[in-house]
This record gives sequence, structure tokens and C-alpha cells, in this order.
Amino acid sequence: MDDETINEFIAKISEQMFILQKNQLELKSAVTVLKGLAVLEMNPSDPLEGAKQLRNLEKTLLNSEPKHQELEEVLEIIEALKVAKDHGVGGIHEA
Repeated sequence: MDDETINEFIAKISEQMFILQKNQLELKSAVTVLKGLAVLEMNPSDPLEGAKQLRNLEKTLLNSEPKHQELEEVLEIIEALKVAKDHGVGGIHEA
């Protein structure tokens, strides 16, 4: 690959990352609004209790998702590798 091709590729990736971040922020805002509405619907007289109920429901659904446990395990492995790298354990060193 020549420099121009690499630069074009990097520009395209950068543009796609920007679009992805923008869409992610929009999605996060929409989810926050929907959560607020759900909390009020779940317990109109005590929104704090409704928020607790919603959080418990979210945890239950998340824990029932098969991919969730896999992702948690991968994150634990990544964290262990970072610690090992920081401390020079097991032949893993900062390059």
C-alpha cells in the first residue's frame, strides 16, 4: 500500500468512527429518555423505587444473555494481561 491509499483508508475509518460515536450518543440519549418513562410507568408514586425495579430487571436480563458472561470473561482476561504487563509478570513486558 502506498501512502495515499493508507491516508485515504485512515480518513474513511476516522469518518466512520465519528459517525459511530454520534449514533451511539443519540442512542444513549434515547435509552435514557425511555428509562425515565419506564421508571414513571413502573412506580408513578415512588420513582426511586421504580428506578430500583428497572435496574433489577436490567441486571436479570443482562445476566440471562449468553454473550454477557463471555464478554465479562474476556474483560477479566484483558485486565489480568494489563496487570501482568505493568508488573512484568510471565514474560509480558512493555514494548
